[in-house]
Amino acid sequence: MTFLAFHPHKLLKNAHIQTIVGCYHSPCPNPLSQSVPILLEDGDKIALEISTPKNWKQSSATVILIHGLAGSHESSYLKRLAHKMIDCGVKVIRMNLRGSGSGIGLAKKSYHGGLGSDIEEVIRYLKKTFSHSPLTVVGFSLGGNIALKLACENARLESNLEQIIAICPAIHLKETSLKFQRWPYQFYSRSFLKHLKRLATMDCQLFPDELKKIASECRTMYEFDDRFTAPLWGFKNAEDYYQQASSLFYLPSIRVPCKILFALDDPLINGSVINPADLHSNVQLFYTKQGGHMGFLGDTRHGSFRWMDTLILKWLGLQ
Repeated sequence: MTFLAFHPHKLLKNAHIQTIVGCYHSPCPNPLSQSVPILLEDGDKIALEISTPKNWKQSSATVILIHGLAGSHESSYLKRLAHKMIDCGVKVIRMNLRGSGSGIGLAKKSYHGGLGSDIEEVIRYLKKTFSHSPLTVVGFSLGGNIALKLACENARLESNLEQIIAICPAIHLKETSLKFQRWPYQFYSRSFLKHLKRLATMDCQLFPDELKKIASECRTMYEFDDRFTAPLWGFKNAEDYYQQASSLFYLPSIRVPCKILFALDDPLINGSVINPADLHSNVQLFYTKQGGHMGFLGDTRHGSFRWMDTLILKWLGLQ
């Protein structure tokens, strides 16, 4: 376990301000990309947005970026990082989770927090297409938990991946879901729940009408997961879903090199529940005292304003 020196901007020291401003949709154009549909094992499809720099070679690096809850390939942090990585000569794959971004309408099921098998399908596709390119997965928030869940379930990943980087991963889904029911976290819950309801009740034939009606009635994230997510995916209930999908309970099985970053003041995720002694030596835990949830907006006197971006590029060996 390592503490990193992050100095928040003097006007943005509050964790909620870091979180909200950090994830605010800053003006950032979509990088040029090719939209590629991927057929999944159960017949559903997702969409990848693939950006390839000029003069990229098969031996050059490839990075898969995975968004968080309510995100897509158009999330500002993915677009921002994609531009920076492309400038460094890296092929960037912005992966849309089921029913998100350019993949809307391609899947009969919405995503959930433990779908590591979907990332595995993407890796399999990339290894067939770009077999000699060193591959890294970078997941954010819920996407970070999904990436870690993949690593927990698949010991063969070491031969296919250089590393996994998880930024503020939602490792304990039940704890976060219950926190959303308390003030002041209800602000986040309303936003996320509105997004999930929209996906579940969209005007298309993706979900049974009965489940659409149930989704529209849910008042909390826990209720949504208990009445919609769990039955849709064959879990007994929300408790069963949270137990099986939360990477926290399976982290000791990870062998692929991983770097995991948490801020201790994160209003949504409690990263301190991990016991470092339980982890394999390939798994590195990093903490900052401040930064909120995926904020990390820094004081430029002590580094860059987008400190998170700089750190990720450093971990990728690009800075």
